[in-house]
Amino acid sequence: MVDWLSSVYARYTEHPIVGITIDTTLDNTPNVLLATYANGKGKFNYGWENTFKFFPVKNLTITADINAFYTNIQAFLPEGTKTVLLTNAGYSYTAKGIIVYKFPMGFAAQINGSYEAPKPVPQGSTLPVYYFDVAASKELGPLTINFGISDVLNSNVHGYNYDVPDEYIQSLSKRRQTRYAKLGLSFKFGKDDKVTKKRKKDKEGPKDEDSE
Repeated sequence: MVDWLSSVYARYTEHPIVGITIDTTLDNTPNVLLATYANGKGKFNYGWENTFKFFPVKNLTITADINAFYTNIQAFLPEGTKTVLLTNAGYSYTAKGIIVYKFPMGFAAQINGSYEAPKPVPQGSTLPVYYFDVAASKELGPLTINFGISDVLNSNVHGYNYDVPDEYIQSLSKRRQTRYAKLGLSFKFGKDDKVTKKRKKDKEGPKDEDSE
């Protein structure tokens, strides 16, 4: 059995925040590049996103999301006393997946993975981003114990490749967070909906089909 959700979209963003590199070199200093953020002029996207949900065997669920899109982005770059309008465009895609398996005795395991292909920025492109997380849980009545490891390969790095013709090429990368493990407990309050509905049905008793 497979569930499939497909959508086509288009959007325009006015003054998006973009990463840029500015050459601040003076006549009497070595090359100095300033990496910063600025408000771009505009960004236009259109794409096609598909989400699939598979149930290959009992207790196993696989969810996959693939998003292919086109980006056209514009930004102003300061150059001395004037500004230059930069335009860049191209195709890219993202792919995400979730695998969940429920074991007997209330155990469950989950793997999340993601890949983002390079996409256009005003002066070049982003670096590819890829990572996956793993998690396991155990239900003990209303109590659930969760354990997970985020970014197992420690590969979740964001960055840019700046390529300005006849001037310079620069690569930047940064981490939002490093790999880490977490242990948590969650407790369910209230009554289960199925139990509540069953008790309500038993209380009302069987319906008389002849009555109105």
